[in-house]
Amino acid sequence: DQYQKVPNGSTAYAQQGGSCQYIGQTAAIVGQVNLMPQSVVMEGVVINGDRNKVHIHSLAQIMENVCISVDRTTNLHAYSDPMEKINPYQTQDFYEGECWVGDGATVEPGCTLESCRIHNFARVGHNSKVLKGAQISAYAQVLPGSVVLKDQIVGEGEIWGGAPAQKLGKVNKFDTKKGWPFAGANRRA
Repeated sequence: DQYQKVPNGSTAYAQQGGSCQYIGQTAAIVGQVNLMPQSVVMEGVVINGDRNKVHIHSLAQIMENVCISVDRTTNLHAYSDPMEKINPYQTQDFYEGECWVGDGATVEPGCTLESCRIHNFARVGHNSKVLKGAQISAYAQVLPGSVVLKDQIVGEGEIWGGAPAQKLGKVNKFDTKKGWPFAGANRRA
């Protein structure tokens, strides 16, 4: 099944793996973009998958005015064909240059993601920038206005903030046991 968005008269397609919950009318989806079931892409989002793949997993929320871009694979160890015979002295990296947003992850309004990985139930605060090769691990939070530098790894359940981003603390241990839609919902004030 194909979902088609035609920005500026181009004929790019975004592949849709099931039923995407919502795609905003002003969203521009170009190239190899895989939208999994129940993912949400809001208004004004630009997802540019013309050079490599973008994966938006189930229950992921891409909020307003987010820009997601990918790079070509530049690593000599990345192979375009998975069936290609691999030199045993080299490592294999099929995902270099791609962008992944994991299950239940939230990318808040105004963010820029460049060929990075946002793991399950992670949250990227509004107007943040995540540069190429960076990884935001599961249940981690990047505070609003932060810049996660190239190849930086935010550990599981950590809170990072600032420009450049640095570790500021850990997410409450009770909140890491539940997904973000439910985190803290039963807590009394």
